[in-house]
Amino acid sequence: MNFEKILIDCIRWSDGISAVSAAHFIGVTPSTFGKWRRYDETGRFPNPEHLVKIAKLSKHDLREVVAAYMAARCDNPEAIRAYEDLAA
Repeated sequence: MNFEKILIDCIRWSDGISAVSAAHFIGVTPSTFGKWRRYDETGRFPNPEHLVKIAKLSKHDLREVVAAYMAARCDNPEAIRAYEDLAA
């Protein structure tokens, strides 16, 4: 599971089925949430404190969310595989 898919699931399961409603649930602005979704372009990621709400909203296990978050932030392919294995 990659972190982008988890953020998309946040939208899918939010009350308004939108990025705006997902952002409000997490407690950030829609602009910030949008930057997270484009983390490859923006380099912006949520604070670790947001991961609990992201897990709850996306309906993914917190361990899976944390592992995907860490893998997305990492540039080392070996470390990425290790994080992905943690979630499996």
